[in-house]
Parts: sequence; C-alpha cells; structure tokens
Amino acid sequence: MYECSKERMGDKIKTFSKFGDAGHGGITRYSLSKEAVMARNEFISRMKKIGAKIEIDDVANIYATLEGTDKDAKRIVMASHVDSVKNGGNYDGILGVMSAMEVLETVAEKKIEHKPFDRYDWDKRGGFALSSGNDDFGRCVL
Repeated sequence: MYECSKERMGDKIKTFSKFGDAGHGGITRYSLSKEAVMARNEFISRMKKIGAKIEIDDVANIYATLEGTDKDAKRIVMASHVDSVKNGGNYDGILGVMSAMEVLETVAEKKIEHKPFDRYDWDKRGGFALSSGNDDFGRCVL
C-alpha cells in the first residue's frame, strides 16, 4: 500500500488557503478573480513540476494529465474546482483539487505504474466575480 505525503498535503492546504482568505477561516475566491487565478496558477505549477501535461479549454477548465504506463487504458478522472462561493468554507471545492493533486504527486514521486490520470479543475463552480455567486456550471466527477 502507498501513502500520500501528510507534509505535502499540509503545504497545499496552507498555500491555497491564502488565495482569497476572508479573514475568518473562510474563503472568497470567485471564478476568474485575482484570487482564483492565483490558485489556478499554483495548481498548474505543481502539476507541471510532476510532469503532467496541462491543457486549458475554451471555457477555462484546466486539465492536468499524467500519462500512464498503458496509454490505451481508460483514464482515471478526478475533478473539482478552485473557486468558491462568498465566504465559503476553507475547503470549498479546493479539498477535491488538493486531494487529486496529492494522488498524482504520490504516483509520480513513487513511480507507481498506473492508468492515465486526468485531474480536472472545472471553472465557474462557485460563482463569477461579477455575479451573485449562484451560477453553477461545474460538475464534480469522482
């Protein structure tokens, strides 16, 4: 059995909680806001560091793919979102992002044979910076 890194996960929690800190333990990180862009850039940076291929589609969803040892195998997909609703909990959406990142980081670090992994960051799950925050275009796929 493989174990993920508690220290690396703690670092992700500490880092991502700074982007949109509402000052009371919550997060406000509207889609495409400065804070969401900072979180997205951190996600991209960390995924590139492990060799994941990054793609961004026409509606700003980010795909980080860690190719598997069997390129014809069906993909394993994990998805969530970095944005949040106004004063969302510290783990609103981002816990799914960080957990999936940790899985990919562990697989890369320990050189675990695997099927292709896709880690998606669905955009606009928590609301737009210029809206009421009730727009829900994203889907979580676990």
